[in-house]
Amino acid sequence: MEMRVIEKLFLRLEEKYGEWDHSEQNKVVWLTELKSFAHNLHLIKLGLINLTDKAPTAKQFKEGCNISLKPRGEMVDHKRWAKVILQRHEAGKDVKPISLRFAREALKVHDARL
Repeated sequence: MEMRVIEKLFLRLEEKYGEWDHSEQNKVVWLTELKSFAHNLHLIKLGLINLTDKAPTAKQFKEGCNISLKPRGEMVDHKRWAKVILQRHEAGKDVKPISLRFAREALKVHDARL
């Protein structure tokens, strides 16, 4: 995994949680923890979807990336995902219309524009 991936991740985390430690030492910690995702960067995006209200450690973030890797038959927490999508939309961030639609359906939120 390249350091630029960690730098972009830190910008997203700073966006959500405010101040973030961008030190080289912290970047190395996160790079080391997330190196197993070097060929599966989409899992990093899942980790961002699974963020909680409290800023994660590198290890906690890695666990959030693995939520979608549950064995077959187990459900991913779709309501949690849907809440994140709706929060992003309400904050004025760019959300694809199909994602917004699915999020509303998951939470049974109706909008006359749909």
